[in-house]
Amino acid sequence: MTDLFLGLGSNLGDRKAALQGALHLLAEQVGELCECSELVETEPWGYQSQNKYVNAVARFRTELTVGEVLEVTQAIERELGRTVKTAADGVYTDRVIDIDILLYGSSVIYSPALRVPHPRMWQRQFVMEPLSSLSHTPHLCRQGGGTAATIGFFDGVHLGHQHLMTQLCQLASGQGQLPLAVTFDRHPSTVVPHRQPTPILTTRSECRERLLSFGVEVAELQFDACMSQLTAREFMKLILHEQLNVKTLLVGYDHHFGRPLPERRETIDDYKAYGRECGMEVVVATELSSDFHVSSSAIRRALLAGDVATANSMLGRPYRWTGRVVHGHAIGRQLGFPTANLVALNPEQLLPARGVYAAMVDICDGVYPAMLNIGTRPTISPADHTVTVEAHLFDYEGDLYGQTVTVAFHACLRQERCFNSEEELMAQLHTDKTAALQALSTTN
Repeated sequence: MTDLFLGLGSNLGDRKAALQGALHLLAEQVGELCECSELVETEPWGYQSQNKYVNAVARFRTELTVGEVLEVTQAIERELGRTVKTAADGVYTDRVIDIDILLYGSSVIYSPALRVPHPRMWQRQFVMEPLSSLSHTPHLCRQGGGTAATIGFFDGVHLGHQHLMTQLCQLASGQGQLPLAVTFDRHPSTVVPHRQPTPILTTRSECRERLLSFGVEVAELQFDACMSQLTAREFMKLILHEQLNVKTLLVGYDHHFGRPLPERRETIDDYKAYGRECGMEVVVATELSSDFHVSSSAIRRALLAGDVATANSMLGRPYRWTGRVVHGHAIGRQLGFPTANLVALNPEQLLPARGVYAAMVDICDGVYPAMLNIGTRPTISPADHTVTVEAHLFDYEGDLYGQTVTVAFHACLRQERCFNSEEELMAQLHTDKTAALQALSTTN
C-alpha cells in the first residue's frame, strides 16, 4: 500500500458538491480515504476569477501503480466535466473539477494534463496547512533557494548514478538548495515510435527507493508523446524552471536530453545558454573514476551474456529480479530438487541469459540460498521452447505458491545444456548445488 495525496479544486457550479463527488469516486476507484481537509472557499493569490475557489487535500492508501493512478484521476476529471480553456492573455477560465496536486509516496508526479505541480499551487497556503503530512514534499517548490536537480531514467541506480547523486547533494548543500532527482515513469524508448522497448533493470518503485536513500527528493514525470516532443530548451524552461523551481542543473558529462534538433546535436554549451535565459546555472558532473565504463546499457549486455559478476560490479550490489510463484509440472520434485516456478512480476524487467545461477531468494519469512535455472529444460521437455525460471531453495520447506519473491543473482554457474539422461541431469544438479553453496559462501 502506498500513500497518495491529492489536492483538488473546483470553481464552477455547485463547487462543494463537485469536490465531494470527486472524493467519492476516488474512494471507490483509488483506495481507502484516510484523511481530508475541510473544503476551504477562498480566493488564492494571483488567481483571476469571478468565483471563489473551493479546495480540499485528501490522503488515500492505494495499491495502484503510478500509471493507474494517473488514468483514474484523469478519468474522474473528465467524468465530472472538467473544462479548461486558455485565453489569449493566458488566464484560465473556470472549471468544474481540477486535480492540481498529485503526490505518490515520496514522489511528485507530473502530468501535463493535470498541470502538476504548478508553482501557483504552492502559493495557496490554505491548501497545504490542513495536512501536516504534506509538509515534506511540497516544500520542494516553495524552497527559497530553489532546487538543484539532475535528470535521468536512472535505470539500475548503478555506481555512475550513485556518484552523480553524491555530487548533487554536495552541490545542493553548497548552494542552499534542495537536491532533486528528476526521472520518468517509463523508459523513453516505450514512447518513441518504431523503437524496440528497452528492458529495465529496476522497477520504478525500487529506483525511487534507492534514489531517496541518498537524501534527494524525487520528481517522477509522466513521459508521454507530448513530453517526448519537448526540446532541451523547452524542457528546461517549461518543466525544470517553471514547474520544479530548478536553480542549478547538474548534467552528466555525456548526458543528452530533449528532442534532438534537426540540424545538429546540442552540447553542454547549449544547455548553459538555455539555462542563462531562465536564471538556471548548468554544471557538468565529473565522471566516475573506474577501470571500466559503467552504464545501464553495459549492465544489460552483461546480464544478457550471463555475466552477472560484471553486472553486479557496475551496480554495486547483486542484480535483483522479482517474480510470483506459480504451479509447475513438479519435475524438480521428482528429481529430488523441488523448485519454485516463477513468472515475472514486471514483464518489462530484464531476465538474465539462460543458465544456472547461485542466488539468494527473499521470501516473506526470510532470505534463503538457492540455485536458479533459466531455460527451456531441454533434457525434460525438448519439444517445449518456453523459457522458465525455477528456483531451488536450500534447506527450505513450505508452500510458496502465490507468493512474491525477489531473486538476487550472485554468480553464473554454467550455461544451459541438454543431458543424455535424467540420471546424468541429477548428477549435475548435485554438482551445481555444491558450486552454488561455494559461490554464495564467498560473496556473503
